[in-house]
Amino acid sequence: SRQAIVDMGILLDVQVDKLLDEPSLEEGRILPEKTVPSFSDSLKQALKDRPEMLEQKARQEAKKSELDLARRELWPALSLDGAWDWRDLSSDLANPSYQVRVSAKWPVFDGFRRWKEMRAAKLDWAAAKETLRNLERQISQEVLKAWLDLEKTREIFQVAEVQAEAARENLDVFTQ
Repeated sequence: SRQAIVDMGILLDVQVDKLLDEPSLEEGRILPEKTVPSFSDSLKQALKDRPEMLEQKARQEAKKSELDLARRELWPALSLDGAWDWRDLSSDLANPSYQVRVSAKWPVFDGFRRWKEMRAAKLDWAAAKETLRNLERQISQEVLKAWLDLEKTREIFQVAEVQAEAARENLDVFTQ
């Protein structure tokens, strides 16, 4: 029916107007071959657009940033400051002054706190990467199941078309 085709079009993200104008619909075919996206296209689309994938990718990037920050804490903090001042005190001699300051801050011993924080950040990042891989596998399985269900349904439709044609021929034989 027309509503089933609209529902199928929404499910497959197909332009329903083009689908409903297909001449094969008048011939009894439900879903033309060319409107169904390939498995690889479906998988790419699912991995790109699923909200949980986007969320997990953002979480992994955040954990990577935390790791980078923890690694930076292991190195000394260097700073360089400079200043220049010119004062004219209405005398023949001007009084310029210059200042340059370089400083380094490096904690000598903090009970290995920084190393523990870096190790924890590394483990968190590895866990986020593994969670992302698991989510990719789960989505791949879901897409594969949907694709196989679609193929199974397509085969059922083809068998139904053959059976309907056989029934029409039987009807023609009995009505003649």
